[in-house]
This record gives sequence, structure tokens and C-alpha cells, in this order.
Amino acid sequence: MDHDYHDYIVVGAGAAGCVVAARLSERRDCRVLLVEAGADIVPEPASIRSPYPVSHAVSAYRWPGLAARIKAPRPGQPAPPPAPYLQPRIMGGGGSLMGMFAFRGLPADYDEWEGAGAAGWGWDGVLPAFRRIERDLDFGGPLHGQAGPVPVRRHRREQWSPFSQAVGRAFEEDGYSFVADANGDFADGHLAVPASNLPDRRVSSAAMLDEAARARPNLTILADSEVQRLLVSERRIVGVALMRRGEPAELRARRVVLCAGAIGTPQLLLRSGIGPASDLAGAGITPVHNLEGVGRNLANHPAIYLSALVPRGARQRRGALFHNGLRYSSRLPGCPAHDMFMPVINRTAWHALGDRVTALGACVYKPFSRGRIGLSRVGGRLVADIDLALFADGRDLDRMIEGTRRIFRYLTRASELVTGLVVFAPTNARLTARLAEPKAINAIVARVAGAALDGPAFLRRRALRNAGIDPAPLFDDEAGLADFVYRYAAPMYHPAGSCRLGADGDPAAVVDPRCRVIGLDGLSIADASIMPALVRGNTNLPTMMIGEKAAAMLREDDAQSGARS
Repeated sequence: MDHDYHDYIVVGAGAAGCVVAARLSERRDCRVLLVEAGADIVPEPASIRSPYPVSHAVSAYRWPGLAARIKAPRPGQPAPPPAPYLQPRIMGGGGSLMGMFAFRGLPADYDEWEGAGAAGWGWDGVLPAFRRIERDLDFGGPLHGQAGPVPVRRHRREQWSPFSQAVGRAFEEDGYSFVADANGDFADGHLAVPASNLPDRRVSSAAMLDEAARARPNLTILADSEVQRLLVSERRIVGVALMRRGEPAELRARRVVLCAGAIGTPQLLLRSGIGPASDLAGAGITPVHNLEGVGRNLANHPAIYLSALVPRGARQRRGALFHNGLRYSSRLPGCPAHDMFMPVINRTAWHALGDRVTALGACVYKPFSRGRIGLSRVGGRLVADIDLALFADGRDLDRMIEGTRRIFRYLTRASELVTGLVVFAPTNARLTARLAEPKAINAIVARVAGAALDGPAFLRRRALRNAGIDPAPLFDDEAGLADFVYRYAAPMYHPAGSCRLGADGDPAAVVDPRCRVIGLDGLSIADASIMPALVRGNTNLPTMMIGEKAAAMLREDDAQSGARS
């Protein structure tokens, strides 16, 4: 065997890829190559290690120049222009940037997958994989793992900030009971939100690649290396072509496992001639394998927030992004139960301004809208053509509008419980994004702005005018509220479903229930792209679960076939 041949090449060291590579390489006679386009920084820098998601705003950890059409056009209106779209490009993937919410979704989500043809992916089929990756620090029993690499914990109510306490009281006054274990009790309620971190640090899927794993002689990690396409021989994938620091290379393997995410994986397939034949021909790509589902069924969770300026005595300085939230049912016609979530955000940024400003959001956790991913030619080169199509289904916008009314109602009640709390609607996203990157100049600017908010009333009013608007008038203007929600709602960076799992014979399916790409040998997918539908929860833990379950199936398949594993 030459040094360029491996049993497995895993493309993408994100939430699933780190898990897949770690589990496959536990068998010492199985050579595994993990390829990551971003950096592999060891030890992790403070921005990633922080238990507050500082890294989310570090531009060096993202794919540069990525843009998407975010929202479907409203009737009679032009389509909004493309906007920047954040996708991770770093060891650990989204797990190194995201907010560390440790939801799994609901059992009904996975039973829905199985009902749609994903045999073995119902709740009973995925729970063992969740348990293997989790180490729940608060709850035991058959629903929780105790020995996995990822800690799951909650903050005790006495640890909550005054803002979280006040909003939580508003939830309970509205009739919602407190739910201590949101991953074991799946009813609507006021949740102690689980987090995948420790008090002093983030724990992402990169934890699977600890010092012991990295010391394995059969595991190679190749960072700063972008896979450009798959190598195809007849109906078999035999390796990858990549660029590493400006130098091309071809590497071969018995099987390639794509873990590049719901945005990256379909792009790689399309660049390799695998996808809808008409789309490929339109982009000037010779079709290799016609697979209609590639790039279709793209889903995301939309969210909107209102903010509150918190008075000095009620602030949380340092510490967690969140403590609690609300799971509820919109009860709008045609919408399922438990379809909405309201996160309570204690601090909106790492700096002094973030200490002063909190937020309450409304998120559609069971959206109906679907978008697509394709490729187009711009100046002779292929670029991603991403259309998230948020609000393509009007039921999603209707729920967001109703959710925004709830936010205002709960924040109004919180302002009665916390004297001096000032509610506003943030409208200056550009300023917020600019200040979010952890730089010394941003710390200075935020400190000055924070001092203005703490200063005389006229300075505070001026600072708030720069940040947003008074939302109260919106709630007496149906059309104005709908316009506001459509304009300021944003995706939660939970793309999924673009290479969905399904049964053989399903024309929309890309992979079979064992994560093998339908109609090709030597190629599997294990990431959020295979989700038939979004789960009612943040996607980091479910994506890690997919990696865990896929790796187990790959090892089983190898054992049955007699392949070296």
C-alpha cells in the first residue's frame, strides 16, 4: 500500500466528521484520513475554548465569500438580494462556533424520518447513538448517556440571571410548567436549556480527536486542504482530488465518507457530476450519475429577536449565553405540536455592550419551507448557488409573526419585574456584526457605547436610536409587523436535508438507510444533509449522532463483507 491509499477518506472535520474519523480509527488495522478545509489549531485558541460563543464572529473560522438568497420573495415583490451566509471552516465545524445548545430534537422527529423510508432511524434506533456521545452531568437512566465525550449540563435556577428569572416567570404565568430535563420530557414548557460545554470551556465534536486519538498511527488529519471533487471509476468512487496550500493532489480510498455539511456535501457531489442531470448540464458539468435529490429539500430554522437594555443591578457579567427557554406549540392550522422555541439570551456579545443588552427570540423549529443548492458559472468558474427560501411556505411567516407578538408580551412583563428594563427592536445588524468580532478596537468601541447607555437619559436615547427602534407601534399595525418580521428574521445556521435519507426507489432520496449514496459504490454521506426533515432542536447534537450511527454501520458492513476494518 502506498502512502496515498486509505481504507476511508472522511471529508470534513465538523460535527459529524470528527465523530466518524474517531470511531473508524478505533480499529487499528483501518487507515483513516480526515480532510478539513480549515485550520486545525491545537491547542484550541481562547476564542473557541470560551464557554461563551466568541468564535462565532471570528471571520477566519468561516468560508470566505459565501452568500445565499435567504428569503423567498413576497407576493408581488422582487426577490431580496443575496446576503452573506456563515458556514464554519475550522476543525470541529459548527460545533466550534455555535451557541452550545444541546437539544436532540423530539422522538416524533426521528419517527417521522423512519416513516418516510429511513428504516432504523426512528427514535429507538437513534437513542443508543445519542447515549454513546453524551455524558449527561445532571440526569441518568435509559434516556441519557453517562460515558460519552460531550458533556450535557443545565444551569440551576438560582444561577440564572435576573433577566432569565423574570422572563421565566412570565412563561410560567402564561401557564407553562417548568421542565428540568428537556431531553427527557418532551412536553411544551419552560425549559432549563441543556448546554454542551463545561463551566470553563466549550466541548465540540473535536473532543473526539483528543491526544490519544491523534496518536493513533492509522489516523491522519490533513487540514488546510480543500477537496475539489470526487474521483470516479465507472460506478465507483475511488478517492478525492484536493488542493493543499495551492498544490493539487489525488488521494485514494476504499470508501469516501462525505461529512462536509448540508451546504458543502451537495456542492461536492455536483462538482463531481453527481446530481440532477439537467442542473449539471446547465452548469456545464458532464453528468456522471443522475440523482435528482442532490441539493433539493434544503431546510433551515428561521428566528427573530427583540432586545432589552438591562439596568446595572440586573446584568450578568461574563458567563453563559443562555439558561432557559420556552418550547411551545403555535397551534396555527396545519402546524404540528411543539413547533416553536423561544431562547432567552443573557448576553448578546462578549464585550461590555453585550453585557448590557439581552434578547428573547422566536424560532420556527418545524418549518415547511424548502430551498435548494446548485452550482452556477460566474466568470468561468463554478460557484455555489444557495437559495434557503425562508418563508416560501406562508405558515412559517405566520408563526414568526405570532412569535414576535409573544416576545413583546413576555418582555413587557419582564420589564415590570426588572425595574429599568428597556425593550427595543434591534435593526442595525451591520453594527452588531462588526462589533462581534473579538478585536481590541471593538472592545473599546463597545465600552464607550456601553458608557453612553449608562449615562444621562438623552445619551441613552441616542444610543438606542442607533441600535434599533421602539417595537410597540408595530403591534397596532398588522402590515407593518409582517414587514418587520420578514425583513429582520434570519436563518439560525442549521442547514439540513439537501441529500436526504430514504428508501431505495424513492426518487428524492440520495442515500439509503445505511448512509450509502444510491447507485454508486464506495461513497457514503454522514452529516446534516441526510436529514429527511429538520428536528425540533438545534442541529449540533443530532449531527454528531448521525456521525456516530453512520460509523457503527460502516464498521458493521465491513465486518459482514470481510473488508479490513
